[in-house]
Parts: sequence; C-alpha cells; structure tokens
Amino acid sequence: MQPKPGWNATRRNRNIGTPKAGHGQKNCLVIPSRWGDGPSWAQIRSYRTVRRDVHGRPLHFVVQRPRRGFLHPCTVDDVVTVLSALPKEVLEAPEGYGLAGVILRQPSRKQVILDRCWGRLAWHLELGPVQGPAIYLDAQPVPLRLRRSLRLDVEQEAELGRLREEADEVHSDKRAHHLTFGLEGLRRVLLYRTLLHELGHLVDFWDRVVRPELLGGDLLELHDAYDSQPEREREEVAHRFAERWSATLRERGCIPFPRLVDCAAMEADGLDPAAFLPPKAPPETT
Repeated sequence: MQPKPGWNATRRNRNIGTPKAGHGQKNCLVIPSRWGDGPSWAQIRSYRTVRRDVHGRPLHFVVQRPRRGFLHPCTVDDVVTVLSALPKEVLEAPEGYGLAGVILRQPSRKQVILDRCWGRLAWHLELGPVQGPAIYLDAQPVPLRLRRSLRLDVEQEAELGRLREEADEVHSDKRAHHLTFGLEGLRRVLLYRTLLHELGHLVDFWDRVVRPELLGGDLLELHDAYDSQPEREREEVAHRFAERWSATLRERGCIPFPRLVDCAAMEADGLDPAAFLPPKAPPETT
C-alpha cells in the first residue's frame, strides 16, 4: 500500500510534550512526607536543645540551624522573656498538658513555597526532651517581602491590617499590596503576635477540653465539640488572646524590649550565634 502523498512517517506528533498528551498532569510540586512521621512541618532533624525555666517549670527549646539567607528573628532569651512576663496563672495547666517546648524551625524550600507560615502549635510532640504541646516559630529570610492580593475576604483583610502595623515598609499599587519586613519587623510579628497567638490556641484547649474533662466531663464529647467549632472561630479566640496580652504587656512596660543576643551564652549552650545574626555586610570599596 502506497503512503498518502505529503505524509512523512518521521514527522513528530505536534501533541507530544503538551498538556493534550498528558504532559505536566502528574508532576505537581508537593512537600514530601513519609507515612507515620506526622505532618511535614513537624519533622525536625539536626537540631540543638536548650533548657530554660519559666515560672519554675522547665521549657525546652529545639533550635535548627537556618540555611543561607535565613535566620531566627527571636532568640531563646527573647521567647523566655515574653513568656515570663505573662502571669503564672496564664501558663498553668493540668499535669501533662502544659507547654513543653518551643521549636525554632528552618522550613524546607518547598515548605517556603507551598506552605509558608509564621508559626504553628503542635498539640503533642515527642522530640528529644520535648514531650507535650510545643509552639513552632519559623526562621525567616531578611528582608522578607510579601505580596497580598487586592481581593481579600474579611479574615484576610484583618490579617493584612495586623501585618501592616509591624511591617517596615508598606505600599500598594494597582495589582497588590506589598509589605517589607526587616529583622525588627519580623521579630515583632513572631515574638509579640505569633507566639501569643499559638499560646492562645493552647489556653483555649485547656479551658474547653482539659479542665472540663477533669471536672467529670466526657472527653470524647468535649473533643468532638472542640473539633466541630469552625476554624474561623478558633482563630478569632487566639487573635483576641494575643491582642489582649500584647496590649497588657505594653501597658506594663514589658514589651517592646531590645533583642537579647548573648553570643558567649549561646556558644555555652551549644548554639551557633550565626543562626540569630544577620550576615555581615561586605566592606565598602573606595
């Protein structure tokens, strides 16, 4: 059989390598996670631990070394100072439910792209000496530049307003809002907002689940009632807690305070001071 005139058997199919032929449909960027290890953000490796006492109770810090371009805006002593400024009764919790640790984490590259955040609360973490609830505070690049859409819902608008108060530079154009955070701006967000916000989630859980259960309530029913609450309402409770105590600590003169960086003490604890210090600027040439 003779081929049709003009037909070339070696000609490449124009659909090869295109979405029509399936290209790109199964190569989405995802954060790798091993089964049984919990969420990807909770997987911590290569870290140092430091112990401090807050209101007479031990609090363990897990510190990851930041990668190039990142640092931890809050030092261990910064976090201890804020938590120690809170009244002791705020941090009091039934045995086994109190805050067990603070994790200064370095997010992976994919986590920065797909799941960027300021911090998180782990309800129960088993990591070295940390056995119980823990607050995560993520390392950040300095400076950090954020872009927010002009089309925001009510919760997003409220969050934008909170970030505007702490940003070092803010401007808007016809396409988006642009916020720039230097080291001090990042520290304000993490230390005076995120830390208190995540603590607010934990205190809310104590008040709504743990303490009623100790008074004779049904644990499963209390958990179900807590989990069935809309996420928006839980976030509002944590925001109110953070705003109330941030304002109270400001009125008492506890915050703001200068960044606590003691390189000798960090080295004595086995920490690298470079994890908390911005890179030195190159010398100027003349």
